[in-house]
Amino acid sequence: MKKTILSLALPPFVFAAILSWYGFRSLGSTVTIFTQTPETVFGPTSWIAYSADIEIGFSSDPTLRGKFYRASDGSSRTELYEPNGDVNMFSIANVPEQRMYFFDRRNGWRVTRSPVTATPPSQMRLAVLGRKSAKKWYGVDVYEWVLSGLAMGTAPELNFERVYYQSIEDGRSRILRNITLEDPPPSLFSPPPGVPVKTATPMKRESASSDDHENSKGTKK
Repeated sequence: MKKTILSLALPPFVFAAILSWYGFRSLGSTVTIFTQTPETVFGPTSWIAYSADIEIGFSSDPTLRGKFYRASDGSSRTELYEPNGDVNMFSIANVPEQRMYFFDRRNGWRVTRSPVTATPPSQMRLAVLGRKSAKKWYGVDVYEWVLSGLAMGTAPELNFERVYYQSIEDGRSRILRNITLEDPPPSLFSPPPGVPVKTATPMKRESASSDDHENSKGTKK
């Protein structure tokens, strides 16, 4: 199969981790993306590392903002903050440890063993992706799918991460902005050293791609 080589030398999540608990390598790496067929779009075969600002919107509650991080091993971290700056929740999917970590002000840090997908999706059908947008989304190509007040944008370059989701019907949204390609510090994908960590109820199998919408809403006071 013919291959197209993209050389990326740019510096470095939460609605597909917020809806249902659900990378570029390091800076300056070369990423292989296969040329797509008319029916299929191919992406990187290894995780792409990056960071991004994230916004989570609700139908009636204030919008939460924070940061999303993806490591080159597939691990992810989502930080969400209240409008006043207080922590709403942190969520971490640690792929090497096969653990999920969560933090909120009421419960502190919790951990559960939960199989987290270690292999990124490498292809997706156009029937699912939608149409390629003429405009890039913070430097990456996106495919848009719009239907009945629901708009989604997926970035094949970022392991088919859903970089935006907006629903007019229920008012919920998840948007990634200011995407920066880099491998975040490993310390971000575990609780801070020395803090107490409680054992939480095991979760169902999740993807390493974080979607924390419902969990974040549940931590609001």
